[in-house]
Amino acid sequence: MSDTFDFNRIGKRMPYTVPEGFFEEMERNVMLRAGILADTADSVAAPKGRRRLRMVAMAALTAAAAGLLLLMVLRTTAPRQQETTMSQIEDTFANLSNEDQEFLLDMYHDYVYEGYDYTEAYCEDEE
Repeated sequence: MSDTFDFNRIGKRMPYTVPEGFFEEMERNVMLRAGILADTADSVAAPKGRRRLRMVAMAALTAAAAGLLLLMVLRTTAPRQQETTMSQIEDTFANLSNEDQEFLLDMYHDYVYEGYDYTEAYCEDEE
């Protein structure tokens, strides 16, 4: 084999061939996939629609799951209200002094039967 190789002897002939319009079709396909060129065919539009629908469905499921989780956390951490029975109220009232019992009964009578507003009488003005 010789050490010198002459490229001019080979010429400028292309050893490969492609079908007519191959590069134009390839350019069109690349532009369609990149979203630069719009295609009216349903074969390209359908996957986008399905992908968008899938994304909306996943967002809705995620929001629903987060809402349920938040509801469960708030429900378990909320303080429970203690139910007071009438016997507990009577016992508490019986433990008050006679003056306090009379005062509460007078207030109750005035409030229920005469519509007296105690906020004016017992709340001091902070002016």
